[in-house]
Amino acid sequence: MLCGDFTGIRRIDNLDEERPGFWAAMSSLEAADQGPFPLDTGRFPILEITYKFLSSRSHAELVCFYNGGECVHRLDHTTEWTTAAVLLHHRGFPEQVTGVAVRLYAHKRTEESIEIESVRFRAMTGAEAEAWGGTCAAEARRKASPPVAAPSDFLPFGVFLNAATAAKLADLMEISFGDYWRLALEDIARHHHNCVVVEKAEALGRDHGKELEGLAQSFNVKVVPLFGMPLNSPERLWKRLADTLVTDFSASKDVLAWGMGEAPDESDLDQWRRFCNAFRRADTSHPLTAPFRHPGTLPAFSSCMDVNWIHFFKSFCPWKIGEAVHAHLGLGGGKALWVTAPAFVDASGAPEWSSGPEMRLMLNQALANGARGFFSYAYHNSPIWDGGHCERSLTGPFLTFSDLWAELGNRVERFTAMAPLFLNAVPNGEEPPFKLGLVSRANPRSKVPEGLPLVQVLWMRGEDFHLCYLVSNDADQSVSVNLEFPAFLPDGMEIYDVTAFARSRVWAPAERTRHLEMFPGQGQLLLVGRPECSSIWRDIIAGRILQEDRRQVMVDLDLARKYRLDIAEIESTILDPAPGAPLEALIQVHAARDRLTNLIYATPTLTEARSMLIKASSIVCGCDEALSALYGAGRKDHAHELGIKAEPLAKGLTQLRLRLRRGYGTSVSRACGDLVDKGSALLKEIWAKTAE
Repeated sequence: MLCGDFTGIRRIDNLDEERPGFWAAMSSLEAADQGPFPLDTGRFPILEITYKFLSSRSHAELVCFYNGGECVHRLDHTTEWTTAAVLLHHRGFPEQVTGVAVRLYAHKRTEESIEIESVRFRAMTGAEAEAWGGTCAAEARRKASPPVAAPSDFLPFGVFLNAATAAKLADLMEISFGDYWRLALEDIARHHHNCVVVEKAEALGRDHGKELEGLAQSFNVKVVPLFGMPLNSPERLWKRLADTLVTDFSASKDVLAWGMGEAPDESDLDQWRRFCNAFRRADTSHPLTAPFRHPGTLPAFSSCMDVNWIHFFKSFCPWKIGEAVHAHLGLGGGKALWVTAPAFVDASGAPEWSSGPEMRLMLNQALANGARGFFSYAYHNSPIWDGGHCERSLTGPFLTFSDLWAELGNRVERFTAMAPLFLNAVPNGEEPPFKLGLVSRANPRSKVPEGLPLVQVLWMRGEDFHLCYLVSNDADQSVSVNLEFPAFLPDGMEIYDVTAFARSRVWAPAERTRHLEMFPGQGQLLLVGRPECSSIWRDIIAGRILQEDRRQVMVDLDLARKYRLDIAEIESTILDPAPGAPLEALIQVHAARDRLTNLIYATPTLTEARSMLIKASSIVCGCDEALSALYGAGRKDHAHELGIKAEPLAKGLTQLRLRLRRGYGTSVSRACGDLVDKGSALLKEIWAKTAE
C-alpha cells in the first residue's frame, strides 16, 4: 500500500487541482534489489499494474525512467481492482527502462492511499501485436504537413512569460499593456536574451498581439506564442483561433514559432494533427512545436513537430541536462532541439531555485551536447501570497531582479557571440581529431558524484573546424585544470580560445600547454582549425558581438536623448562605424559604447535616479520574499493583509521606472526616497510577524 499524508502541507492551497505538485512515491530506484532493470523494452514492451484507490481525493501516476528522461502515465481513478497496461516504448524509444515509480498526488489536506497488487513486465499478446502493427501502418500512411525548419542562423536564448499573468500584474501595478511589456522586453534585451515565449497566448487577442509584435521588433526580440486551449477543443475553434491570431502574423519576422503550452499525450496524436493542420493552413512559414516535460512520448510526435523541445525541471543535478539532450537529440532526424531549464520555485517547493553556477553548468552542458535553443522558466510570477502558483521567478511579481537573472545575462552575452559556431557544428560521435592531455584536481569540498568526470571534454565538428568544449561539472567549487595539446596538429591547425575572445576581443593562437582555474559550472570553448578558416569565424563572431553591442546601446541612446545629452558623435560611430575589418569596427563601437556609459553616469539627474531606483527595487523585492516566507510559515491571513500594503509600493516603483524613461529623473530621485522609507518600515513589520 502506498500512503500519502498531505494534512500538514500549508501551500497545497496554491496548487492547481489539475496539476498538484506534492506527491508520495514508491519507487524501484530505492529498492536494494533492482530486479529486472535495466529492462529491454524490445523483449518486454508491456508493463501491467493492478491497483485500486482507497481514497477519493488523489490521483496516481506511473513513471518509467530511462537514461536521460522519463515517461509518465496517469492511472484512472477506481475503487475496484483494475489492471492497466502501458506500452513502454514509443516507436522503439527508449530501448531500456532503468526503473519504475508510482507517485500519489493530492490537492487537499487529507490522507490518501492506493493499494497495488502487482507490477509485471511482459511481451505483447497476439491481439496486441496485431493492433499495434495496424496503428503503425495507419500512421505511416498519414501525410504529415510539409515541415518548416527553425531558422538556421538563429539560436534562441529566451525566457517564459505568461500572457494571463502579465495582464494580472499590469492591472495590479496600474499600468497599460504596452507599458508592462515594454518594461519586460527592455529588461530581457538588456540581459542579452533574444527570444520570449508567451504562454496562454490566446489571452492576447489580435490587437494586443500586434502591439506586442511592434514592441518585440523595437528590441530585436523574437516571440514564440504558446496556446493553452485543450487539444480536444473542436477543430472549428482551432481554425477560428488560427484565423484570428495566426494569419495576420504569417509573414512576421518577429514570430519564431507557434505551439502548445502543454505537450500532448500520445493518445492526443490525432488532436495534435488537427491543431497543426489549422495552424499550417493559416501560416506556412513558421515552425510548430510544444515543450515536453516528460519527453518519453516525444518520438510519437516528432514526425509532425518542426522543432523538438524538452523541459528539464530537476533540482540538484544540473549535469544531467547534457544526458537528457544527448538522449533526445537523435529523435528529430536533424531538426533543432530546444531545452528549458528551471529558474523558479513552484508553490510545492520543487524544483528548487537553481543557483547561478547550476544554471551556468546547465547552459554549458546543453549547448555542448547539441541543444540549439535554451530557455529559462520563468521570468515573472503572480505573488504566492495573493493566490499565485509560483513562489519565485527571475524577476518576481514586480519586474525587479535576482542574482540568477544577472548571471544569465552575463552568460548569454557570451553565448550569443559564439552562436554561429554552435549552429554550424554537431556533437562528434566519432573519435576526437587528436588526443588532449587533461589533469584536473578537485577541491576537498567538491560534491561531484562518483563516476562523473570532474571536467568533461566534449567535441563538436563543423565543415572546416572542430570545437573542444571543456565543462566543469562542479557547480559548487573551483577546479584546477592543466591542459596539454599536441605540439603539432594535423593540416596546420591552430587552437583559439573563443570564450576568451568573446570577453576580451583579442584573437591569437592559444598556448599548447596551459593552466586553467575553472570556476563552478564554467565552460571553455576552443576552436581548432586552419588559421585562414579560423579567421573567417573570428570575423563572424566579431560581427555578432557588434550586432549585440548595437542592440544594447539603442536602449541607452533613447534614454540619453530624453535627457538631451550630446551624443551625436557617439551615435554616428555606433550606427555607422568607419569601414574596416569587423574586428576593427567592433573595437570602435565598443569604445563608443563605453563613452556613452560614462556620459550617462556623469549625468547626476540620471545616475542619482537610477541608484535610488535600484535601492527601491531591492526593498520591494525584499517585501515579496518576506511575504512568501510568512505565507510558508502558515500565516496565510497575515501575509495577505501585509501584501495589500506592499502593492502600492510596487505600483509606485513601476510608475517611477516609467518616469525615468520619459526624462523626469529629478522627481524620480525624491519619490524613491519616500518609497524606500515606506518599504523599509513594511519589511520590518513583515519580519516581526514572521518572528512571532
